[in-house]
Amino acid sequence: MSLIFSAGNFSLSFSSKVGDGKKVYELNDSQKSDYKYFENIIDLNYYYNQNFHFYSQFEYTSPPLIGKYNNDINKAYFEYNNEKYDIKFGDINFLSGYGLSVNSYQDHSLDYDNLLKGIEINYNINDVFSIRAIKGWDEFNFYSSQAQDSSDLFYDLSSNFYDIQYNGDLNFFNLNIYTVFYSFQKSKNKYDNSLLDDFALGYPNKIIAYQIESQGNLDNIFLNLNQDYDYEFHTTDYSHTLGFQSSILSSDLYIEKSFINYQKLFNDDYIYGSRFYFSIYKNLLDFDITYDHINYDSKFQINNLLSPPTCMLEVNSVLSSRNDISIDFNNSIGNQIEIRRNLYGFDWLFNTSIYYKKYAHTESGEITSRDLPSLFNMLRFDVDNYKSYISKKEFYPKRIVYSELSKWFNDDKFFLKGGFFSYKSLTSVYEVENSLTYPFQYSYNFSDGKSINGYIEYQDRTKIKNIHENLNKHYNYNTFYNSLSFTFNYDFVFSVFSEIEKDQDGIEKKWSGIELAMRFLGNNNVSVFYGSQRGGLICSNGTCAYYPGFEEGFKATLSINYDI
Repeated sequence: MSLIFSAGNFSLSFSSKVGDGKKVYELNDSQKSDYKYFENIIDLNYYYNQNFHFYSQFEYTSPPLIGKYNNDINKAYFEYNNEKYDIKFGDINFLSGYGLSVNSYQDHSLDYDNLLKGIEINYNINDVFSIRAIKGWDEFNFYSSQAQDSSDLFYDLSSNFYDIQYNGDLNFFNLNIYTVFYSFQKSKNKYDNSLLDDFALGYPNKIIAYQIESQGNLDNIFLNLNQDYDYEFHTTDYSHTLGFQSSILSSDLYIEKSFINYQKLFNDDYIYGSRFYFSIYKNLLDFDITYDHINYDSKFQINNLLSPPTCMLEVNSVLSSRNDISIDFNNSIGNQIEIRRNLYGFDWLFNTSIYYKKYAHTESGEITSRDLPSLFNMLRFDVDNYKSYISKKEFYPKRIVYSELSKWFNDDKFFLKGGFFSYKSLTSVYEVENSLTYPFQYSYNFSDGKSINGYIEYQDRTKIKNIHENLNKHYNYNTFYNSLSFTFNYDFVFSVFSEIEKDQDGIEKKWSGIELAMRFLGNNNVSVFYGSQRGGLICSNGTCAYYPGFEEGFKATLSINYDI
């Protein structure tokens, strides 16, 4: 028997990671254990006549770096499209607007997956109007704490979603509207303590914050239901979302608003909530200025399908990326300003943002009656002023200031970039964190595929714990990170890494390693790392998780992409 793919296109992507060493627990470096992991992910695509598309992803982990063991088809869908409509069956990636109502995606690095299994239909009525619809269901897994190495709770989810979009050009005097959309969503969540090992979410009149941080002890988060009878809870959510993109007075404007009617646990009554996102861009005196604002107000809702804007910058920096930039999508106020400009041949970027909870709550999620401070008062992180600190600690504010300069020299052969990143976070009465990071990057391109790339960072980080009126415990850490890479013949890269951290008592911790990477047969890669690597917090799209570090070990990664 023979198979002939004369009119089709077949592609295979294979990624394999294996590691062996001593596992280091970030919360307690004195605990170490033998650590081995083995991850394989295979992506398979098949196209036929430019109309049919089949995609599947198989995962074999034993165990994975983060998450549960998985030896199964992780994701798969079948898609048919033509000029008028598109139909997809299987696991659905879906984004509506900026994600205030639906943004389903998969992130392996965080073990995050809120994809729906079902059917998606897109229909183009004409050149400007289109309709989309989804009907899906799945089991939604989540973490009771960031420190968990795999999701430990789950519930069943089903959802129907519809939207209609306009993409054209409407002119009203100085207002030009390019995109308008309206969407409607109905979701049902089912919680069955027989499925949750005799645990169910216990949030009567409490803020729901399981996605963003550990809220005290487990007993404060979950209600133990070891009773003589079973509990089963159902909640239903309805959302109506309207958004539009336009220009007015030479400014680009985007507005999206969701109106939500939802049930909270242990209560059949419906509660009204909303989510709002606003963004405006304008070039003023050669300064590119963007302002973003979020106001998320659905404090008792359990969300699962959405991932809206965070209004906080996620910097591509080794040390800065370990800061907690998690967002409560139910209870948030955020403001962000970004400015870009060319200054004497340098590209300059400045970004600052402030985020805090709209409703104050305790560690266990109990809402308090404390009034929301003004924006300018919230910008002050005066821990030494106990009265000022106590007035805002239950709003969990975070503040970021980032700036950088970059430029190419010598006919685009030599590149320099430097900057600073200031992060301040008041997470609770137990901990305040301040850090100032200075990243510096350089590279030089020689002839014949040879180049040198370097990255240097210094960070001064302070944690203040057990804050009381007359007693604060200060912990200071100075960290230096350095990496240097040499590229040969375009396809071979040799790298060395080192990280040194010193605390207030002068105690040093060191991590170092070497890596050899090679590209072969086009876009295929293999790399081998030996040494020690620090673990810690990683964040993406407002969700964070802890990555394990290891010592005295190696890891190897193989990535293969093949087209027929």
